[in-house]
Amino acid sequence: MPMCDACIPGASHPAPSANCRAQDRTDEPLRSDFAAESKTPMRQGRRVVRIGADAIPNVALHTAGDTTTLFLARGIATLREAARYLWALPYGRVSNALRPDLVLHEGRGTCTTKHALLASLAAEQEIDLALTLGVYEMTERNTPGVGPVLDRYGLEAIPEAHCYVVWQGERIDITRPVNAPEAITRFLYEERVCPKNIAPYKMRIHRQCLNEWRERGGTSAVQYSLEELWRIREECIAALERASTTAAECRTFVKDGPPWTPNRTPN
Repeated sequence: MPMCDACIPGASHPAPSANCRAQDRTDEPLRSDFAAESKTPMRQGRRVVRIGADAIPNVALHTAGDTTTLFLARGIATLREAARYLWALPYGRVSNALRPDLVLHEGRGTCTTKHALLASLAAEQEIDLALTLGVYEMTERNTPGVGPVLDRYGLEAIPEAHCYVVWQGERIDITRPVNAPEAITRFLYEERVCPKNIAPYKMRIHRQCLNEWRERGGTSAVQYSLEELWRIREECIAALERASTTAAECRTFVKDGPPWTPNRTPN
């Protein structure tokens, strides 16, 4: 799998050059100094982010690197099973966002850590599963659970930086099991990124896009400063964590095998 600058040990990170103004991305990701070359460009016209693991290739895992070892130790035999396992884990931040492997050790994860871990696993298996960063306007209809927070501050939406993977032109999201009334279909910004150190880069892009959205008027957002909007966004994330499926309800299955639950997995 081709390596971007962000994946090369010791590489410096130039300031993000993202332009978040009215990108409305619905096809191929934007290019940037952090973008990895993709063998499978975004499919034209495929705008919907698909929830769940069924579109992940059902490829058997072979002994490879450290990430593969973690999954094999849990009896996970294919890339799709790995995606299903991660999808079933509760939504929540790990103790160190620079270590996606903590998703397995701590039994929870966010869009960033879950998809970075899955993309790292795919890279070890030489499967071109593209970790992708997109910024969209988050609402209660496309992200159930944030509505009460947005209502409290008089907002209809707020830009959110979201991570997902792309396989054969299809955007796939394994963040959490959810039945949203509306799919995420419109992006203010989008690019393929590398799993290594994605968290700080994602934050920088997110804050830049949020500030430009605010300066354009956004959705009644002109009354708030960037820092105020960031705090509102953090309240939205906290609301999603509270609303997350409990560990007892989070289960995924291997065909002809037992269910997995987070508290049954080894550290």
